[in-house]
Order: sequence, then C-alpha cells, then structure tokens
Amino acid sequence: MDAMLEAKRANVEQRKIALSKARPKWAGFFCIPAQRYAGYGSTMTTLFLTAFFVSAQLITLDARDMDLGDFLRFMGNVAGMNVVIHPAVQGKVNLMVKEAQWEQVLDVVLKTHGLAKEVEGSIMRVVPNAVFEAEAKQKAATAAACLNALPLQTHTYFLNYAKAEDIAAIISRLLSPRGSVVAYPARNAVIVRDVENAEQCSH
Repeated sequence: MDAMLEAKRANVEQRKIALSKARPKWAGFFCIPAQRYAGYGSTMTTLFLTAFFVSAQLITLDARDMDLGDFLRFMGNVAGMNVVIHPAVQGKVNLMVKEAQWEQVLDVVLKTHGLAKEVEGSIMRVVPNAVFEAEAKQKAATAAACLNALPLQTHTYFLNYAKAEDIAAIISRLLSPRGSVVAYPARNAVIVRDVENAEQCSH
C-alpha cells in the first residue's frame, strides 16, 4: 500500500515538473468568447478577443468588430488607468497585434478613429480631435482675455556688466504678447513694460 502511494506521489510530481516546463513565458492569458464578454458591454455580437500579456508593456491582441468604447475600457484595464470617454466616441475596432507596446496600440487606434487622449494623473480622457481642438482654442481665448485684463507695469534696469542691446534681445523672448523692451545705450539701461504674474492666466 505504501509503495503504491509513493508511486502516485512520484507520478504527480513528474506531471507538475512537465507542466511547469511547458508553461509559456507570458505572464497571463485571456480568451473571452463573445457570449461571456459581458464585462465590457452587451453589444458585441461578432467579437472574438484573445490577449496575451507578455509583460507590463507588451501585448498580443486579436479583436474583431470590438466596440470602440469597450476597447478603450479594456486598454484602461491593461494600463491600470481610469478612463473617461466622450459621448461622441463611437465605432468598431479590428486589429491583430503581436507583442506590441500597449500605448502604441492605443495611439494607433485613436489616430485611426480621429481621437485624442488627455492624461491627468491616473485618469485618461478620450475625445474626438475636433472637440479637443475646440477646447484648446477656448482655453487660449480665456488666457488671452485674462492677460488683456492685467495692468501693464514699467521697470527700468541699469546694467553694469553687459550691454543694454544684448540684454534687451534676451528679454524680448521672455515677455508676454503685451510686453515690450527698449534699450537705452546712453545709460546702459533697459526699459521693460509688461504685465506681472502672467502665469496666473495659464491655469
């Protein structure tokens, strides 16, 4: 009886060793049939998805007619990020990549669908390019209005170890759109006129 138990134990150990040697090098495996893929929505009727996570940076992915929103949520899971998707983001994803960087895959899909992403901390926001550009223009207009509302200040600086003309050329590159600088060679001075604390308008 003891001999039989020992033989069984030896057989189990041999099978464990064989399985460990046969195990692939990738860290995890997902094979999710469409009928069981309810975690990312119920609209995927022709989806077959297989993803191999080779490392924290590389994935192998085969997706057919995957809902774009579900793909973005899936990539958020891969990246360990929260995802906010604009209501206008729609479409299907068809791709097959092997051992590619997840962020590169995401950027290609976004470009294909005319989308842009904005990352703040652990939150990734995905919007159409048109929306992103409109928001950027609105932000620039708000900053310009803020800048125009600030009062102009004038300061005169007398120099000892540099020429006023040389320093004026450098200062001119640092001024706001409303600023100006004038060199006064007779006194080796520069007269600077600009708003103060202009950086507050960029927030």
